[in-house]
Amino acid sequence: MLRPDSPHQTERQCRDGGLPARGIIQGIVSTMQRSVLLRQPLGGLRRGVRAEVAGLDEGAVATTLPAGELERRLIEMGLVEGAVIEILYEGFPARDPIAIRVNDHTIALRRSEANAVLVDIHGDQR
Repeated sequence: MLRPDSPHQTERQCRDGGLPARGIIQGIVSTMQRSVLLRQPLGGLRRGVRAEVAGLDEGAVATTLPAGELERRLIEMGLVEGAVIEILYEGFPARDPIAIRVNDHTIALRRSEANAVLVDIHGDQR
């Protein structure tokens, strides 16, 4: 017999009244949390890595732009929470700038500006 909070419950079991729906939701959330390997700045990733944008932290980088301007520009480029990114290219010799795919388009960023973007690298990326 399955326990009420088991992540292996099915939706049908919950509909039939045998198990509460919150057990399934808690199981899914805990599975997703275990799959997140690392949260780090986008500027620290290497070529070929895929990740998901978790948020922006403009205060983590030094910039000559007015307060809020870097964040506004990153959002306009599509770097919003939940966007899927992939590092496509690293410049030579200092790995700067980087080219990244954001959902379906490609943009270039300086690594220093990319450090304002926090990303989650999932368990399938080693």
